[in-house]
Amino acid sequence: KHQTTLTRMRDAIELGRDLAEGTRPLVQTVLGGGQWDEAKSMFRDRVGDWARLAKQHEATIAIKPHRFGAMSTPEQAAWLIDQLGNPPDLRIVYDFSHYAFRDLSIEDTIQQARRLVGYVAMKDAIQSGDKVSFALPGESGSQDHRAIRKSLLAAGYSGDYCCEVSSQVSQQTGYDPIAAAKICHRNLAPLFGE
Repeated sequence: KHQTTLTRMRDAIELGRDLAEGTRPLVQTVLGGGQWDEAKSMFRDRVGDWARLAKQHEATIAIKPHRFGAMSTPEQAAWLIDQLGNPPDLRIVYDFSHYAFRDLSIEDTIQQARRLVGYVAMKDAIQSGDKVSFALPGESGSQDHRAIRKSLLAAGYSGDYCCEVSSQVSQQTGYDPIAAAKICHRNLAPLFGE
């Protein structure tokens, strides 16, 4: 399975290079489920191979701490990357929607991730009972994207932002990608003009 993952990553890097010739491909991925303390050594070893692949192919692999995964916080991702000697080809995707409703603050998570952020994904998380789902950024008003942006700027981040359309959104009946792009732009463009 690990070899299949490496092949898939190599293919994604090559596709990225084909789609944007002359740029350094950036591939986002998440790690599997389970419990962090039980899985972190295996993750370290597997992600080490990913980092070597990224270096060999002059790409960046960005791992996302995911609320439904074993690695679910920037602190855990930072530990993993530090264990590997902080290779420049391995970064973190900062996405506050995965930390919302978990007693993790914007300031603390940015502080944990700031030196390792490859790019920022923006979307909303919505809590209903004990379940969390995702929505387009700014659609629910549940995340303070202005505070996230200001905190990232204050921490020295000046890189890319991505309006993320979760599969929970794109797989809904009647999903319209053009309408989703317009909503994302309408809700986030003012933050970048300030």
